[in-house]
Amino acid sequence: MDEREDFSFRGDETLYLFVLFNLLKNALYYFKRRSDGEIRIKGAHNRIRFRDTGPGMPKQNLDRLFHSFYTAGKQGGTGLGLAYCKRVMRAFGGEITCDSVVGESPNSP
Repeated sequence: MDEREDFSFRGDETLYLFVLFNLLKNALYYFKRRSDGEIRIKGAHNRIRFRDTGPGMPKQNLDRLFHSFYTAGKQGGTGLGLAYCKRVMRAFGGEITCDSVVGESPNSP
């Protein structure tokens, strides 16, 4: 390991694990729609990146994605998970974002 890439995490491990679990759970939810789904989790430069091959989201949904009680087409969702993740990441001094285009897989040319 390159020591320049090493860092210390100063935050609550349980809160951080909840963020990771929630992001993974959300990505897995949409595998029902695509049998060729894939999730990639990459950690580098003090960042974690989730990349999935879900159906994508329209821009108007992305603008509200991290708002409390907002859901878009997900059965049984409360709209609290991603809003909570955003609050946790901000409390850690970090950020959480989402980039998506309807019908465009991250693996598309």
